[in-house]
Amino acid sequence: MYINKKDPDAVKREIQELKNKKAEIENKIATIEQIAARFSMRYGESQEKIDKLINDMNEIDKQIKYLSNNESKNK
Repeated sequence: MYINKKDPDAVKREIQELKNKKAEIENKIATIEQIAARFSMRYGESQEKIDKLINDMNEIDKQIKYLSNNESKNK
């Protein structure tokens, strides 16, 4: 994750991209939950996929928080 410090909006764009990625992951989780309910997938298999996606979302949240904190310190 490289951010050009000369571009004042670079951090904001990066945060927005991360938020978009998080929304995509949330949609994937919802889709997996729907599929699991409709087709009675084995609970462990679908839950494992959901857990991985939730971990990905948590990492994105950490990156957003880090970028937001650094942006506010640079002002």
